[in-house]
Formats: sequence, structure tokens, C-alpha cells
Amino acid sequence: MDLQKFLVWLTTAGAGVLSYWIVNQITAKGKPSTWSAWTVRVVAYAISGSIAILAYLALVAMQYQAQPVDARSWIEALFVVAATSFGLSTMIHGADRLSRNERQRQP
Repeated sequence: MDLQKFLVWLTTAGAGVLSYWIVNQITAKGKPSTWSAWTVRVVAYAISGSIAILAYLALVAMQYQAQPVDARSWIEALFVVAATSFGLSTMIHGADRLSRNERQRQP
């Protein structure tokens, strides 16, 4: 995988995967054990959105992606990148929870 493909991956599913990995690392250390499921989800959204937007900005800076022409185009592009990462992070989290539940049911 080259840098361009890696950055594209980070703007989509990669941001969701990394955000939940980071959140799981934080919660595994027992720091925010009082966090509700909603809080964990919001933190994961913020992390995934940040990762995806930073990866998109790197794509533009490296000239792999065409630069938006005006402020409105920038806002729309960043919104799409963030919204995509939110949606994919939710799907990744759901799949992870399903697999955990299945493993707990097994004798």
C-alpha cells in the first residue's frame, strides 16, 4: 500500500477503525470507566472525524486530491469526509459489538 492509498483509507474506514482502537485502548486502561456508551460513541466520532479530516488535508497538501476552489467547497468536502467517517465508525463499532456478544454466548 502506498501513501496515497493509505490516506484514502484513513479518510473512510481507517478513521473508524483507528478511532475505536484508540477508545478501546483508553478504556482498557480503566481511566474513563464511568463513561456511558453514548460518551464513548461521541468520543469515537470526534476522533474519527479528526483523523479523516487530517488525512483529507494531507491528500490535498500532497496534491493527490484536487484542492476545493472556495470556502463553500472546502466546507462541503470536509463535511462529506467527516460524515463518511462517522457512518463507517458506527458500522465498525456495531460489528465489533456483535462479535463480542457472540463470543460471550459461546460456552
